[in-house]
Amino acid sequence: MPKLREPEARLVALRIAALSPNGEVSTAEIKEKFPKYRSMSPEDLIPSTTRSNEHKWEQIVGNVISHKNSSTSIFKKGLAERTLDGIKITNLGLSVLKAKKLI
Repeated sequence: MPKLREPEARLVALRIAALSPNGEVSTAEIKEKFPKYRSMSPEDLIPSTTRSNEHKWEQIVGNVISHKNSSTSIFKKGLAERTLDGIKITNLGLSVLKAKKLI
């Protein structure tokens, strides 16, 4: 299993949102459900050096949500909207997942 990278984490987070009620999910729920959608490599399970009590994979997932203004952001691309504590997938986000046969 290769190390988790942010592009893959973005798709998994969107998929989790798509399969959640009203397409909305909190960051905590994404992190809780994420391992059901993707196996972790040994590198992913290394403790984060910047976020205490988290693994590297959890840091990457957190970056997906917190990097709102990045050019690769799911928010900047219109794939999701930021909620108070997580994300809500948009119709465009659903279309992308369907095109990739992820939902």
